[in-house]
Amino acid sequence: MKPLIWAGLLLSTAAGAAPECTQTDREHYVSGWHEAPAAELVRSRITPDSVIGCRFFPDPAGKLNVLARYEQGTLNGVGYRVQYSDGSGVIQGNADAPLATAGYQDNWKLTCRPSEGTPLYRCTLRKGDIGLQKDTGGHRTLLVGENHRKGSELLLRVDGQWAVTAPAGSGFTGEQTARLLTDMRKGRKADTRYHNDSVRAPTDRTVSLYGFAQAVDIMDTVLDQLKILPQDPRQDLPDTADSRSHQP
Repeated sequence: MKPLIWAGLLLSTAAGAAPECTQTDREHYVSGWHEAPAAELVRSRITPDSVIGCRFFPDPAGKLNVLARYEQGTLNGVGYRVQYSDGSGVIQGNADAPLATAGYQDNWKLTCRPSEGTPLYRCTLRKGDIGLQKDTGGHRTLLVGENHRKGSELLLRVDGQWAVTAPAGSGFTGEQTARLLTDMRKGRKADTRYHNDSVRAPTDRTVSLYGFAQAVDIMDTVLDQLKILPQDPRQDLPDTADSRSHQP
């Protein structure tokens, strides 16, 4: 585990106004090491009644116990947990499985990172074979599957409506994406089909859309905060930094 350290930003923009930890996991705390705050790209609550939890992660290189904060709460009845270090999180994707008991495949997974070759940040929301990418510039891409066979097609159908198809190489058009996202926010399930280049037959799956609307709203809230970063903190971090240590 190699947490991110960027104390300058925390002291100037986040630490002073940050809510206190309501619970702290000290499982990995190393006695005798100093404590330090983790870098934080998320600086404001997603919802006002959420709970702020904290976890210590050891940084052997600096002999530091790095305190990473996360927010846990509900948005319109759907549970979520978002890491303040990088905006990654999980959002409840099954009505009968709260975050505390849900399996990995039950939930929507959110990851955020700098977009290569641009000054933008990009977040990706995924569950099963469905993905939605959006960056701080507002560009969005709806994904179905991965490793597509050359010349194949994507298919997505919401609640038994007419299927929407697109070439795998270019993906859904902006108009198709807007229509599908509107339907998905109100829908119950989505059927997908794509052709993975490593298998002979197309892959057909059905994904529950429970929590999708809330997950998109949470992703947009995180992206709004990433838009106003004073600079990209990861440019100042050592190469050993690994945000995966903060994944839920």
